[in-house]
Amino acid sequence: MNLPIGLTLTRIVAVPLLIVFLISSSRVHALIAAAIFILAAITDWADGMLARRRNQVTTLGTLLDPIADKLLVAAALVSLLAIDKIDAWIVVVIVGRELAVTGLRAVAASVGVIVPASRLAKWKTVSQYIAITMLIVEKGFDPPGFHVAATAIPVGGAGAHDHLRRRLLLPLLQEGRLPRDRAGRRTLVVIAILAIGAAYLIGAVPIGYLIGRAFGVADIRRHGSGTIGATNVLRTAGWLPAILTLAGDVAKGYLAVVAGAALASSPSGPDTGVMAASAVAAVIGNCWSIFLGFRGGKGVATGLGALLKIVPLAVLPAALVWLLVTISFRYVSLGSVLAASCVPLGALLLGMPAPFVIATFAVGAIIVGRHHANISRLLAGHEPKLGHRRSA
Repeated sequence: MNLPIGLTLTRIVAVPLLIVFLISSSRVHALIAAAIFILAAITDWADGMLARRRNQVTTLGTLLDPIADKLLVAAALVSLLAIDKIDAWIVVVIVGRELAVTGLRAVAASVGVIVPASRLAKWKTVSQYIAITMLIVEKGFDPPGFHVAATAIPVGGAGAHDHLRRRLLLPLLQEGRLPRDRAGRRTLVVIAILAIGAAYLIGAVPIGYLIGRAFGVADIRRHGSGTIGATNVLRTAGWLPAILTLAGDVAKGYLAVVAGAALASSPSGPDTGVMAASAVAAVIGNCWSIFLGFRGGKGVATGLGALLKIVPLAVLPAALVWLLVTISFRYVSLGSVLAASCVPLGALLLGMPAPFVIATFAVGAIIVGRHHANISRLLAGHEPKLGHRRSA
């Protein structure tokens, strides 16, 4: 790992810190978020400059740099939307465009075609950084109680009794049919979609691929089972890369749900539906990563991290099942399938909220479905055991 790649990784690490400080109600935290964003933006310029000057342009750095940029911009925009500093349609247009371009580039790269960024695109990125920085700094200088004062109505002025008319109209109109209510619901829907999209992006970060590159494996997908999971990394690169991959995949699953819950939170608490959908989105991102041409892993470790956040008491017995089966039979795939099937049952027996139960069934179905080839080999007696290497 060289210095340019290290700078790019710091930009990725800065994303959760930016979200935490930016969605805080403290003005000091907003200024800290502005400083984090500015420093992260500087690393975007510095890593490319250093890589070219030192002749350290690598495939890993070329892959990591756009991932870090998209995560940073998307996290800042969605956080600004959550604190009402930007309109929802702007966020949808910018994030949608970034996802579409990144997806097309990933698909092109999968067939050997590299689509470089133009000079105009670089100026576009700079203008985005400047605009976002100004919005974050503006939040830091908002006076206390600004939002309340902006919506206050002078005594005796126009609309002074609007709250009374609204109360009188409520019995006459169907619940939720007032225009303001509809606008509020639309905003909540957009925020929920963006939160789920952020969870997908976090889950789509190809930890196993990146760690494989860092340990000298050109493309982990060209070895063993062709996936980016910890088991394939173990067979290809060894124990240390496998442990790092496992920890990274679990962490990103957990972080994806935390980010989704934070972005779609309300005074009454986090939205269970958004949390459940974020857990599923993280696993989908891991299995079909936009950064790898919609290929990826099998979702076991990412699903573990995501479900640990929403149904920890149901995950712990399932983790014990995985451990016992894997140690006893040395089939990681068998332990993964059985554990994924146990989590929904545990969630039902524990009386978890309905969205969480549905999420466990969805995650379990994805994991079992991604192991269809392993199940066929288990039935045929050809599945390699833990610690055995398998040829490409």
